[in-house]
Amino acid sequence: MKKRWLAALGGTVLGGFLLSTSLVPVYESELIVVSQFGRVVKVENEAGLLFKLPDPIQTISRLDQKQRIETLATAEYVTRDRRNVVLDSYLIWRVKDAQRFLSSVRNYETAAVRLNDLVTAEISNQIGQHPLSAILNTDPNQHQLERVLSNIVEQVRERAAASLGIDVTDVGINRISFPQPVVVDIYKRMAAERGRIAQQLRAEGQEQAAKVRAETEFEVRQKLAQARRESRILVGEAEAKASQAYAEVYREHPEFYRFLRSMQAYEQIFTDKTRLILSTDQPLFDYLWAPPAVEVGDDAS
Repeated sequence: MKKRWLAALGGTVLGGFLLSTSLVPVYESELIVVSQFGRVVKVENEAGLLFKLPDPIQTISRLDQKQRIETLATAEYVTRDRRNVVLDSYLIWRVKDAQRFLSSVRNYETAAVRLNDLVTAEISNQIGQHPLSAILNTDPNQHQLERVLSNIVEQVRERAAASLGIDVTDVGINRISFPQPVVVDIYKRMAAERGRIAQQLRAEGQEQAAKVRAETEFEVRQKLAQARRESRILVGEAEAKASQAYAEVYREHPEFYRFLRSMQAYEQIFTDKTRLILSTDQPLFDYLWAPPAVEVGDDAS
C-alpha cells in the first residue's frame, strides 16, 4: 500500500514537471525559439500558451522583439577633403530572424559588438565620400547629413539582416566635434574671419562718417556763404540808407553835415595814445573854436 502511494506521488510529481516544461507562456513583443537537441524546430511570436515536448527533449530561448537603442563607441572619421571629425553615434535595432540571430550571435552583448563594428565601418565609408561642408553646414541646400545617415541605414540593414538576423531601423548622430588640433585651427580661422569682418565694418563706418562730415561741412559752407551774402546785402542796404540820410542832412543842413563829418574825423584821429602837434589855425580846428549855428525850423520849437 505504501509503495503504491509513493508510486502515485512520484507519478504526480513527474507529470507536474513534464506539464510545467511542456506549457510555455508567450508574452507580447516576445519570440519563443523551440530547439530540439540543439536544432531550431519552431519560432513562436503569438501571445498565449505554447505546447512543446518536455525538457530536455525540447528547450526554449526567449528573445525580446522590442526595439533596442545602442550607443556606439565614439570614433574619429576622415571626410573626402581630409578633415577629421569625431562622431558620437547611436543605432536602433531589433531581432528580426530569431533562428539566424541565435546561430550567429546567440545573445544581445555579442550582437551589440558586431553591430558596433558593422555600423562604424559603414559610417567611415559614407563620411569618406563627402566633404566636411556636407556634414556641417547651415545652408540647407548644401547640408547632406540626413542623406548620409539614410545611406548608412540602407547598407547596414541589408548586411545585419543577412548575417545577424537583425533589423536596423535607424542610425543617428548625437554629437559632432573635432580633434583638439583641428579645434584650435578652427578657432584661429574663426578669429581671423571675425577680425576681417570687424575691420570691414570699421572701414565702412569710417567711410560713412567721412561722408557725413563732408556733407555737413558742405551744408555749413553753403549756409555760411548764404549768411555772408545776406549780410552784405543788409550792410549795403544800411549803407545806402545811411548815405541817403547823409545826403538829406547835407541838403537841408550843409553846415551841420560838415560839422558832423569833422567830429567823425576827430574820433578817428584822436585815440587814447595819439599825439599830434598841429597849428590851431588849421581848418580842422575851426569847429572846435566856433561851432556852427543850427537853424531851428518852425516845427522844432
